[in-house]
Parts: sequence; C-alpha cells; structure tokens
Amino acid sequence: MTVTASGGVVFRPGEDGTEILLVHRPRYDDWSLPKGKDDPGETAEQAATREVAEETGLTCLILSELGQVGYTTSSGIEKAVTYFLMRPVGLIPWVPNDEVDEVRWLSVPEALSTLSYEHDRALVSSCQLDTHLRSGTFYVVRHGSAGSRLKWEGDDRNRPLKPKGERQAEAIAKWLESEPIDLIVSSDSRRCTETMAPLAARLGLPVRHHPALAEGARDRQVLEFAKGLIGINTVMCSHGDVIPVMLEMMAVRGMKLPSSLKCEKGSTWMISISGGRFANASYAPPVTS
Repeated sequence: MTVTASGGVVFRPGEDGTEILLVHRPRYDDWSLPKGKDDPGETAEQAATREVAEETGLTCLILSELGQVGYTTSSGIEKAVTYFLMRPVGLIPWVPNDEVDEVRWLSVPEALSTLSYEHDRALVSSCQLDTHLRSGTFYVVRHGSAGSRLKWEGDDRNRPLKPKGERQAEAIAKWLESEPIDLIVSSDSRRCTETMAPLAARLGLPVRHHPALAEGARDRQVLEFAKGLIGINTVMCSHGDVIPVMLEMMAVRGMKLPSSLKCEKGSTWMISISGGRFANASYAPPVTS
C-alpha cells in the first residue's frame, strides 16, 4: 500500500537571491522539504497547506503544482508525495517540537547542499523559481471613508466605513475583479477589512491580515513585507500614514513616482514590478459619489 502525502517548495526573495525553506526532523536527523501525510477527505492542496503551516509556522499561497514524487522509506514504506510551489503570506504560532525542531531559509545552492535526499534536490533543481519573482502588480488601497476619528468612541480599530466608504469599496471591487489577483492583505482595522470585503467576495479569496499594514507600522517592516510579496499580484489595504512610507521607500530603491504623492481615502496606488524590482507607480483617485 502506498502512503499519500503532500508538501511544498516554499520560497521567497532574499538579499542575495531566492531562498528555500527547509525543515530539520530530529527523529531522522535529516533536512528536507516540509511535507506530511494527507488526512482522510483532504485534497492535496489542503494537505500541503496544512502540513507546511504545522511544520514551519507559515501560512502559504500555492502558486502551482510541481508534480508527484515517489520513493521508498528506509523502513520499506512506499510513499507518493504531491508537491506545490508556495510563497509565505502569514505567520501562525509555532515552536520547535519532536517532529520539526528547526527551520532554515537558505539560498538555492545552500539548500541543494543541505538537503538529505536526492529526490528533494532534484525537485528544487527543476523549479523555475526566479520566473515567479520577476514581475507582478501591487494595488495599494487606502481604506474608504470612515468618518471622524475624534468623534468615534472606543478602540479606533473598530471604526467602520460610512455609506460613502461602502460605495468606494464596491467601486474598487468592480474595478479590480477582472484583474489577475492572487492575494488580498489588509490591516486588521475594521475599516480596511470592510474596504476589501466586496472584492474578496467577488474573487472568492480570503482577506488576510498583516501587521505591516497596520497604523504605525515601522518603515523597515513595511518594506520587508512588500519585498516578500514580489511576484504575487496583491491587493493591500492600509492607512494614510503607511502608504506614503511604502511608496517613498520603494522610490529610494529606484521606483518612478509622480511628482504629486496623493493618498485620499478610497484611492489606489498601482505599483508595477519588473525584473524583480519596483518599477513604476500610478495613482487612481477615489470615486466621488
């Protein structure tokens, strides 16, 4: 009987090129790609996403299927593992454990020399990773109209959209629903999540939250977050203090910006990525109704 399992080649852009995520299993004292047995009723995609999260603490976006790898374990068990190309998009609580006690991001050459098994090395070698890190588009949205901060009582993160903001959110959804969008990420503020809700419903995508888009996020945190998503067509929803910082830090690294840096509520900045770098930015004002 063949045991079916699923896993991922998880990668990200690094300072010196593409990096691959490996896991160390103390039971076998080996370095391998994250993977695990499929649960009854799971699809391979569901199993891979779950196993990678459990073994690494990363929630990941599947970009493509890489195929199935078959091999016999040292104990004589036949295994068939379906692998997917994956990019990290969020974190969940994780601590070293008896199954996986260490994870490492390594350059591709370092990963190839560290992996314990030839089938893992062959899989990594066959991936065209750089092609997934060369181009794409970010749509950076400032949340819709949400009324006065001074008049709101209670936690400001719970301040909702006004009817005008709801109309702006619907207009954004109508505009972007035909674009090839892979990911929606938002500040956890209610007004940002509500701005993304109509688009998420049309595309059938979840709205993920990330602290780099929250009010008061640090400059370096904002830039590292954006760099980590290069190659993924992403809609981001954030605030008036974060978006200009993101744009200015991208401009320092060569991106062309218009002379006027606007950031009205309900507006969108479109950032094109070419050759793995932030290339151009253009501004779409909010609807006026």
